Amino acid sequence: DDPDVWRTLTSGRLRLRLWDAALESARQWIAKDPLSIVARNAEAFALAGCQRYGEAHARFSHLAAEAEALDPKMAANLRECASRVDELWLVPKAGEAELSTRPAQVLLAGRPPHFF
Repeated sequence: DDPDVWRTLTSGRLRLRLWDAALESARQWIAKDPLSIVARNAEAFALAGCQRYGEAHARFSHLAAEAEALDPKMAANLRECASRVDELWLVPKAGEAELSTRPAQVLLAGRPPHFF
């Protein structure tokens, strides 16, 4: 019942792309440590992996608003995650994604590259 156990389980399951199992362990982690932003972030990633994009977008947006006062850079990254989830909604086939920007913009460091 230690939060570190659930953190380790969640991290491993996310790395292995076991989305349903990661979602369950993230929720157990949140139950043990409800104030942890990292646990709720892991839940949002697992929701996106389960293709529950609406919930994932809402979680990332809520976390961004909550983190704004603590760390503006983290809040910006969380808003970026929410926009990436929106891009996944537009993907016509599961497992495929299109770049949201031109490759030249990435090469000129206008925007960092991203992968799904």
